[in-house]
Amino acid sequence: MIINSLRFASERLQEYSPEPVLPASELEAIAKQTAELINKLHSSETIPRAVKLILFDLLNGVQRSIAEYRFRGIRGVREQLFVIASQIEQHSDEFEKEKDAPEVKGFFTLFKRIDTVTAAMLHVGELISKVPYLLPAIPVLLDHLPK
Repeated sequence: MIINSLRFASERLQEYSPEPVLPASELEAIAKQTAELINKLHSSETIPRAVKLILFDLLNGVQRSIAEYRFRGIRGVREQLFVIASQIEQHSDEFEKEKDAPEVKGFFTLFKRIDTVTAAMLHVGELISKVPYLLPAIPVLLDHLPK
């Protein structure tokens, strides 16, 4: 019940403060990186089948979230990341055993990229809104730096 109330409040707030838009080039790059990882995974003969299936499912989740971005926005992509993170936790033993495999490393690189980009875009407004308050402090800080 509380979660639904929070989601409702979040949706209402978003109407007055729409989230920023991810650059099309970033979405395309993520989609391309995901497709390349799926192809690499498909042709891999070194990674165990169980890990292949786990990665395939997770990468499909990434593809789906990128495809649905136009409808769900950044928060929808982040929501999918949280689902993926819980699935990673469920399969942590398998990932630990295969942590040096290029497919696993590639997946975690992709995961980190999406997390970084979406988190930054969601918080860019907050960061920019703080700048005017910090500007007057810059000369004071510069005076206290070692010379």
